[in-house]
Amino acid sequence: MIIQLLDGLYRWVGLPLADLVLFGATLVSTKARDRRSLARRSEHLHDLPAPSQHRLWFHAASMGEFEQLVPVIMAVREQAADVSVVVTLTSPSGLAHARATPGVDAAYILPPDTPRSMQKWFDRVQPTMVVIDRYDVWRMLVLEADARNVPVVLVNATMPTGARMSLLRSWYADTYRRIRSITAVTDKDGRELAELTGRTDIAIDTDTRVDRVIQRLSTPDGAVLAYGRSDVTTIVLGSSWAEDEDLIFSALQEEWSPYLRLIIVPHEPSEDELERIESKITCTRWSRSTPETTGHLVVDRVGLLLSIYAIADAAFVGGGFGAGVHSVTEPAGYALPIACGPRITRSRDAVALHEAGALLPIETVDDAIDWISNVVDHEGYCERASTLAASYIKAHRGASKRYAERITALW
Repeated sequence: MIIQLLDGLYRWVGLPLADLVLFGATLVSTKARDRRSLARRSEHLHDLPAPSQHRLWFHAASMGEFEQLVPVIMAVREQAADVSVVVTLTSPSGLAHARATPGVDAAYILPPDTPRSMQKWFDRVQPTMVVIDRYDVWRMLVLEADARNVPVVLVNATMPTGARMSLLRSWYADTYRRIRSITAVTDKDGRELAELTGRTDIAIDTDTRVDRVIQRLSTPDGAVLAYGRSDVTTIVLGSSWAEDEDLIFSALQEEWSPYLRLIIVPHEPSEDELERIESKITCTRWSRSTPETTGHLVVDRVGLLLSIYAIADAAFVGGGFGAGVHSVTEPAGYALPIACGPRITRSRDAVALHEAGALLPIETVDDAIDWISNVVDHEGYCERASTLAASYIKAHRGASKRYAERITALW
């Protein structure tokens, strides 16, 4: 009875309220207008690929989660013939990227999670399987797949936050029980999902993000590699915020000037943020620089961070003084010594790399001085941290192939 009541509240209160909020946001937000417009266009499916024996529907919340699905898509295509791939995203920000990704036949914004929308979507797409990344599980999507006996596979699964609320726990449990295959990314998530669903078949595997990083490492940007220098130590501030930058700037010592180069890659390279950085430290904007430019650099465009890690000697990853540190997997993929602010608990990779000795959380200017000093002056420190980071990446690769095997086994 409680599940039916919650379904009713979700359909007749939650979804209309969310749609109303989104409509209101369209009045002031270009991103919200894009989201609403693209969701409507998704219902037409003009560029749907030709029918195939196996039409797989992959879904992710946004571009970051979609990137975790890319190696799985590639592994499935390597293992099976006559496969077509349709991708949906909840956020419009990664849609163009998804459409340009090799192996993806078509990509759309996820339609509204209503019974009518999902019925129309399944009628048009006719998927033979649905693969969802991490946590973006939608109730009506799962119910429609279950009614049609279309297997739903959850990869890189984490315990949904809402399921920890006692009122919603049975509702989430009913949804997750209908998922054919669940593979969690940690033992803790696996235990919690097993307790939630009462299932004994929850698998555990490593995060496919590592496989994607390894894939992207094999295709470096030559224009960025030209900025590599052997005469200075290069520290990259990756996805940095003001708190991260101010800490590192305050830690800089005059005696390091001839030997140290910072490359600052702000999380949001707006004009205001770039000017703020330029008021704090003497630096050159990437767009105005050449490989011969000396001194510190600030990157004024998006999409370069992974390639810039290739020319770094160490990385300070931003976000650790805010909601939580950003991805540390990319610098670990390049076997870099890593530091960040103290808030790492939301990042499983950051916690694991810290426990392994490859990542150092720091809080004060003195901490930052000590870390930079080790990077600049102590070769043994860098060699040890580099070895530990490389070992972590090596130990956590290969999950995508195993996911593909589980997917094809359900055909």
